Amino acid sequence: MTKQFYAAPVEHLRLQGDFLAFAIHGTEAEQIRVEVSGTEDYQQSVTVETSASEVSVHAHPRPLLIGQDTSTESSPILVEDRSGRIDLYVPTTVSLTVSCSGGGSGEAKIPLHRAALVLEGAFSLTCSQVRDAEVTVNGAGSVVIKQIDGTCTAVVNGAGHVHLQSGTPDRLHAQVSGPGSFTAAVTAQEADLSMFGSGSITVDAVQGRLVENRLGSGTITVNQQ
Repeated sequence: MTKQFYAAPVEHLRLQGDFLAFAIHGTEAEQIRVEVSGTEDYQQSVTVETSASEVSVHAHPRPLLIGQDTSTESSPILVEDRSGRIDLYVPTTVSLTVSCSGGGSGEAKIPLHRAALVLEGAFSLTCSQVRDAEVTVNGAGSVVIKQIDGTCTAVVNGAGHVHLQSGTPDRLHAQVSGPGSFTAAVTAQEADLSMFGSGSITVDAVQGRLVENRLGSGTITVNQQ
């Protein structure tokens, strides 16, 4: 069983709550389509709100009563029904701002021309390909970008992590505040790296201008320059 929601093209996707999994796909259609699949209880826990500027998806799985030991005064055993997934189909021409708060994992399976990614809580998000990215991770979340070739600005606050797996970006700007980390297995033309906490910044190679700011106890490592 699947519920579907439609909205006019927007540039902001907001996901709030606890998600088992979600994925962003490309579509040739002009509208955004949101599909919610899974158990009836899971589908009822998901709401989709649309406005002229954003599509907002809220997932709050409800606790289910699993059992209770009647011989004692123990509390009921409660678990969250998270047996479902959310699929978002987005026109391939849009630039996206994706804001996630709560917990869960997601993947953007389409190349993104420009993406602004904001994570709160324990979300993990993987993007297949981004040209220009602005990433902010607050909390214990993580962002993985498999391929990046334009510019990347990443701010990690807390214990979060940003990982660039490949690419030749023109410019990197990374700032880590707290015990988090930024890792870039890329060759950048130039980089501006700032360490304000106890975490780590690691870049494979920088061919041109390199600026390092060290105001915390963490480490900045550039393997090749």
